[in-house]
Amino acid sequence: MNATGRPAVVTVGSINIDLVVKAARRPQAGETFPGESFAIYVGGKGANQAVQAALSGATSYMVARMGDDVFAPLVAEMFDRTGVDRTFVTADPMGSGVGHVVIDAQGDYSTVIVARANGNLAPGDIDRAERAFAASQMLLLQLERDANAGLAGQQHERGGHFIHETLFADRLPALIDGPIGCRNDLDARPLF
Repeated sequence: MNATGRPAVVTVGSINIDLVVKAARRPQAGETFPGESFAIYVGGKGANQAVQAALSGATSYMVARMGDDVFAPLVAEMFDRTGVDRTFVTADPMGSGVGHVVIDAQGDYSTVIVARANGNLAPGDIDRAERAFAASQMLLLQLERDANAGLAGQQHERGGHFIHETLFADRLPALIDGPIGCRNDLDARPLF
């Protein structure tokens, strides 16, 4: 618990702008196909987890890079509205990470992500967030960055817990015996 009496969670991960198209089906290679709707959302595995931690009643800190661009106000508004502390979110001139999402009539989806600012998260960003790490009992990671394995080890040494969500299964072996792992179907297939 922290000074507020609530558990505290640090999420280190991505912030993306999701460009979401709904269509009856996905287009085939080389095909142009009409969509039914389009929307823009703030997303990214890290941002989604930080928001859910805050909505669940935890003090939620986000450690990330976001684009210093037209999408920055959308990210700031979402974090402020949901109660995520964005003190350790660094604006980056590279531009916001983007997810291009296609959802078909059955609700199945596919996503292409471009990391952009997310790819610039550096050890200095982590060091600046030491206050958040010290105050937290839980660390949420997505293994989208190689540095996250070291963060998980540090959290474990502090006696804290970590939850890792595997986006890239080839980065998993060092943490496969970690306390809690969450895997989606396709990301986990290389493990079996």
